[in-house]
Amino acid sequence: QLRFRGGGTLANPHTWEFTTEGLPLPLPNQDSLLVHLEAISHDSMRGRGSGSPDELRAAEYLADRYLSYGLQEAPGGAIQSFQAFSNRQNRVLDSRNVLAFVEGQGTLAQEWIVVGAHYDHIGFRNLPDESEGPNNGADDNGSGTVLILEMARILQDYVDSGGMASRDRRSVLFAGFGAEEDGLLGSCSYVYDNPAVPLARTVAMMNFDMVGRLRGETLYLSGGET
Repeated sequence: QLRFRGGGTLANPHTWEFTTEGLPLPLPNQDSLLVHLEAISHDSMRGRGSGSPDELRAAEYLADRYLSYGLQEAPGGAIQSFQAFSNRQNRVLDSRNVLAFVEGQGTLAQEWIVVGAHYDHIGFRNLPDESEGPNNGADDNGSGTVLILEMARILQDYVDSGGMASRDRRSVLFAGFGAEEDGLLGSCSYVYDNPAVPLARTVAMMNFDMVGRLRGETLYLSGGET
């Protein structure tokens, strides 16, 4: 049962139904998760600072992987650039979102679920010991980034192998948002300036942030009521 962090139950509890009718789902690949996490959190990525060339290299890495899994580029391309002002850096940033999708089918194909995670971090700057270096950002938010990448691989593999062949199903957009650390700039740009799929036909959005560690064996879910 879902509860508020303070222990109370939700005022309007919902029930979700999921089906894996037909073929069994492919299993997550732990080695693949670790390979991707090590790649985007490597020192050479210099912390994937918001709006930096390092963030761009991470975006290109993600786009390449999505397309290699068979996902389709979102309308407007897999990497969609935007500009936004960063109060932290006191300048306009050139950043980008990474967008790819698994196409739905039947009567639900024109409805969308967005599965998102920001892939940037705070970059190359002072560390806690006052030295300068890359803030690797493996948990924040390398963990969410590689999780949705693996989710995309599994879903596309499942569909390609004939899973849910007789079911109407929604299209699923996987979104890596840039410049989150400077004020949710990538997701705001998506919603307010350039949504790749119509917001009116977007029925749900699930965002994965810092899922690399469970604290006290508790999984926290935040939504409209929290």
